[in-house]
Amino acid sequence: METWRAGLALLALWAVALARRPRIAFVLAFLALVVSGASGHSAAMHPMWTEPARALHLMAGGAWLGSLIYLVSHERQDADSFARAAFSVSTIALVSAIVVTITGVIQGLSFLPSPLDVFGSAYGTILLAKVVGLLVLIAFGAYHRYRILPGLVQKER
Repeated sequence: METWRAGLALLALWAVALARRPRIAFVLAFLALVVSGASGHSAAMHPMWTEPARALHLMAGGAWLGSLIYLVSHERQDADSFARAAFSVSTIALVSAIVVTITGVIQGLSFLPSPLDVFGSAYGTILLAKVVGLLVLIAFGAYHRYRILPGLVQKER
């Protein structure tokens, strides 16, 4: 599985960086994430639920990060185009945050012996740290969506 995942990821990198084929890169990266969902602890415990949850979790995180990278590298000379891209990225981030939350809960509940173990185990501590990190990212995104982006549109007019 690791060989397939690494090979597909390297092919995706080749497709985007050297061949300049973003659609092929997208398909290869998608396949690498699907393979990632079928490996590791997800494949060992409750695979019917955890493998698809992990694959969706990774895809949502990838969409979130990829859209942020797109926005950072976006041409800023056309403010209207940048504002539209920023609103699109904000929407992708919201959907991704929802998917990451739902799939994270599915995986967390699948790997903990009981929900109360979130407070008394090392794995639970890591889960709580991830929840705090997710909440910080959501707050950061909400601030930008409702405070910064409207200012971009007003400057435009």
